[in-house]
Amino acid sequence: MFPAGQGAGGWRGVVVGFDGSDEARCAVRWAAGEAALLRCPLHLVGVVDSPVPAVAAGWAAMSLGPDEGQRRLCANELRAEADLCRSTNDELAVFAALYDGPLPSGLTRHAGGVGAALLVVGGSELSRLSRVVFGSTAGELVRTTAQPVVAVRQQTPVQEAAIATGYATVVAVCDDIATVARVLGSAFDVAERWGAEVTVLTAAPHHRAVLSMPGVPPRLLDDRLTACQAAHPAVGTRTVIGTDQPGRTVLEHAEDARLVVVGDRRQGVVHRLLSGSVSHTALHHAECTVLVV
Repeated sequence: MFPAGQGAGGWRGVVVGFDGSDEARCAVRWAAGEAALLRCPLHLVGVVDSPVPAVAAGWAAMSLGPDEGQRRLCANELRAEADLCRSTNDELAVFAALYDGPLPSGLTRHAGGVGAALLVVGGSELSRLSRVVFGSTAGELVRTTAQPVVAVRQQTPVQEAAIATGYATVVAVCDDIATVARVLGSAFDVAERWGAEVTVLTAAPHHRAVLSMPGVPPRLLDDRLTACQAAHPAVGTRTVIGTDQPGRTVLEHAEDARLVVVGDRRQGVVHRLLSGSVSHTALHHAECTVLVV
């Protein structure tokens, strides 16, 4: 369930970040496949980061722009990736744009300019310490943008086998009243496009941490689920009641899932430290691709 747009399929486009890494190339393949299914344009966004200025004792830091050689290299890689997408799908409209600065700001700027409703990036392979110090592109986008964000991860052998046998599902994590409608709507939309089933994962904790938000009442969940099933009658569904550790339950179901869909409450750092965040856990630790809505 995404905002309507101007593409042939009702979408304005899919925006994907590209930095030349293997993770980014995997994200581009995923985004291109979705754009083709949605019959909307694909936008590749690259960035040229400015070098960190050197600071000498007694001298002010100099503001240096990106190196022109680096800019040409980034532009050539971006152009080649866009050409590859066009060559694999003649009907796919592909655009490319290069910005100065960090990737999250370039993606947000471009998505706002074209009215795109989905941002796609490669799943971070950073260590936990690196994420704490430097953050991640997906995490920054979730914190600063209103659009759904997809963190694409390369499929594991277990996931490939599950997909080949039709067992891999789209997992919809329903742990909050404020996001349950978006989570279920998005999960059913994707599952219908892929011909997959939806596993509805709802938490039933025995006790709640300080500041944690209430879960989804069973009656409300049933109502939302019934509405989605009526709108997508071809999509099979099963419901799983989780444990009092929802984050761990999500990670277990992500091992052979094709996609995990989670809601985001824009929780602050203090809230996450005290009560945890299922969306944060899934985004940074799940083994499969994650969609945060």
